[in-house]
Amino acid sequence: MLDISNLTCGYDSGFAIRNINLRVPAGEIIGVIGPNGSGKTTLLRAITRSLKPASGAIRLEGTDIRRLKIRDLARKIAVVSQSAESGFMTVEEFVLLGRTPYYDRFRFLETKNDLKIARNAMASTDVLRLKDQIMSRISGGERQLALIARALAQEPKLLLLDEPTTYLDITHQVGILDLIRRLNINFALTVIMVLHDLNLAGEYCHRLALFNKGAIHKFGLPEEVLNYRIIEDVYKTVVIVEKNPISRKPYVMAVSEAAQEANREHNKD
Repeated sequence: MLDISNLTCGYDSGFAIRNINLRVPAGEIIGVIGPNGSGKTTLLRAITRSLKPASGAIRLEGTDIRRLKIRDLARKIAVVSQSAESGFMTVEEFVLLGRTPYYDRFRFLETKNDLKIARNAMASTDVLRLKDQIMSRISGGERQLALIARALAQEPKLLLLDEPTTYLDITHQVGILDLIRRLNINFALTVIMVLHDLNLAGEYCHRLALFNKGAIHKFGLPEEVLNYRIIEDVYKTVVIVEKNPISRKPYVMAVSEAAQEANREHNKD
């Protein structure tokens, strides 16, 4: 689905991701993890052409994305960002914005087909019941579902999510990620999502790309990446990694300074 080769891309401030090589198989959920400022969001911006690469290439289904028109790129890739301006719109009006890449040059209003696709997207994300509600008046979890519905209305092949569970409680975090997994299966969507929670990343993603200082430190299956030595090396934090007793996926537990000290005292005795 996506082939990134020797990508270097960055900002005037000097920060850049360098020599990124990443192949994303169709139909997989790829989690992008790593410390703050390690280059996770920069990668997504490069994929959407918000940032121009200094070198390297990004190919979508074999085509260099620089050769695609913006409208054609938007028909293939949809983005769910941390926040989006919604103004004084209803949920349905907001979701219908996802149909914009399909409008003809001189068409500014949605068709019956656009409305059908948007409502199907809202039904799939459980926001159809909110279609007449104002975006600014619904909860944070509901807004996130509306953002996903808008992206789904684009009928993309690749879905990019930038920290979709930020600021949500555990109920909504699990609900959002369960939804992403269902969309991945039911719509054959390939997904790349930036996550801070290592345990959620390990639980829901087929593979993980661990970023550190602008480079991919490790790419592989969750059990290959979420190794305590690797996590301690990148995050500079003492951790214990066990297996979830039900899913058998890796589970990372932080160890506080107080617990470390208590353990040392216990070993002395």
